[in-house]
Amino acid sequence: ASWFAFAALGFVAVLVAQRIGVRSVGVYTFIAVGIWVATLKSGIHPTVAGVFLGLLTPARPWLGTRHVLDRLRDAWRRLRHTEGNPKPEAVEDLLRSARESVSPLESLERTLHPWTAFAIMPLFALANAGVALRPEGLATPLAIAIAVALVAGKTLGITAATFIGVRAGFAHLPQGVSFRAVIAGALLSGIGFTMSLFIASLALEGPILESAKSGILLGSLVAGVGGYLMLRRVLAHPTEPGESPSQT
Repeated sequence: ASWFAFAALGFVAVLVAQRIGVRSVGVYTFIAVGIWVATLKSGIHPTVAGVFLGLLTPARPWLGTRHVLDRLRDAWRRLRHTEGNPKPEAVEDLLRSARESVSPLESLERTLHPWTAFAIMPLFALANAGVALRPEGLATPLAIAIAVALVAGKTLGITAATFIGVRAGFAHLPQGVSFRAVIAGALLSGIGFTMSLFIASLALEGPILESAKSGILLGSLVAGVGGYLMLRRVLAHPTEPGESPSQT
């Protein structure tokens, strides 16, 4: 209970820091590490802490558009009237205004994406797989059901939802994007290494878990290869002769 209280205090500290205008990434990183440790020690999976910290990350820039433009104009005015080398404080103010014109959420996403996509996620997938692929493991009803759900289920679900949204007028496809591209992207979404393996490891154990992992790996392989081949074909031939992107 005490560790859970420490984690709750950490979330309160994040809210207070945002309220008083703290913008240092180091401060929030320090608090986040404390929350992660406290959540782990409390017996709750630390992923939950990550989800809540993500929800607390501001999706709006620290400075509004008008404020940013005013600060940029002021900094530019000072730079223009500076003889020789510009003053460091003017340059720093200009750089700070540029940084704060982007939301913390977008900034973190850009900074962490290469690490997440090319290091953390593959390592997570390999660490959580831990299964020897055998023909008998792939032939179980559970493995087949999971593979079909990842490949066919996600493809049909995403494509159908997109089609209904477009036809109902709630959304529209971007210029040059056809429904064939949507289907290819939906097929790629069947790659379910990370979250599928994570959920399976939490819900299952023993031989059933091994079958589930085999189905996840099989479905991800089929979805990845199939989606890549289809998307490559779509990009090579965006539209058929006489066919507009919105009609495909």
